[in-house]
Amino acid sequence: MTFYKHPKIIPNLHLNINNNEIERVESFNFLGLHLNTHMTWNTHISVISKRISRVIGLIYKMKPILPFNIVLSLYNTLILPHLNYCLLSWGQNTEPLLLLQKRALRAVFSAGFNAHTEPLFKICNLLKIDDIYRTKVLLFYHNLKHNTLPIYFTSFNPMYSNGNILYSFRNPKYITPSFAHEYIKVTLRYQLPNLLNHYIVNNEFTNGYITEVNDISNILTNVERIPLNVCKRIIKSLFISKYSYICTISDCYVCNCDNS
Repeated sequence: MTFYKHPKIIPNLHLNINNNEIERVESFNFLGLHLNTHMTWNTHISVISKRISRVIGLIYKMKPILPFNIVLSLYNTLILPHLNYCLLSWGQNTEPLLLLQKRALRAVFSAGFNAHTEPLFKICNLLKIDDIYRTKVLLFYHNLKHNTLPIYFTSFNPMYSNGNILYSFRNPKYITPSFAHEYIKVTLRYQLPNLLNHYIVNNEFTNGYITEVNDISNILTNVERIPLNVCKRIIKSLFISKYSYICTISDCYVCNCDNS
């Protein structure tokens, strides 16, 4: 397999070992991660999407004859492992899998095809895949600070700059690595300082949950004094606390249909 950036075209190489030609492939399964020639995770996401879709079909078939707790265990054992496996590598583009995750929960609860899923996540104490990814990044930071990772990963520890208050672009922040290609933006080296700046430095949350951010900011600031299991439990509970039982969308089509 040859790695190159689309739409660049490279010549077809003919390599031989002992007069046996080496087959050229577009993708390769490496320890459960599907790598492709264009250095994107589209192939991997496509593969696990198909696997999850088959499980969702199984849940729909088994739901009428199995109790709720067994059906939920099918989700936890047959879907969640696909979402969690090596998520730190490929978890920056999770929109297709989030749609499947919502569809799976609707199958577990026998809800309508367009039913709101935030209450379902909250009832089951489950995280959306984008929040699973953020949790894993923050726990990776915890392991960095506790020196529990192999020596290689010490280079992932983001540098902090005190900056200069006279210039806004020099304000105190964690330094994101410079890059010549867009690839770096989807790597953990870039995502980690970016997420730390969001929670610790900027101290704001995209949906306005200021209290939730302040709590995570305090956890990350004192991360060296918090055990891993406690940190994981608190971060998960904080993410789930921002899920709402009530629809907050103005003039929501689904709610209007239900009321009518």
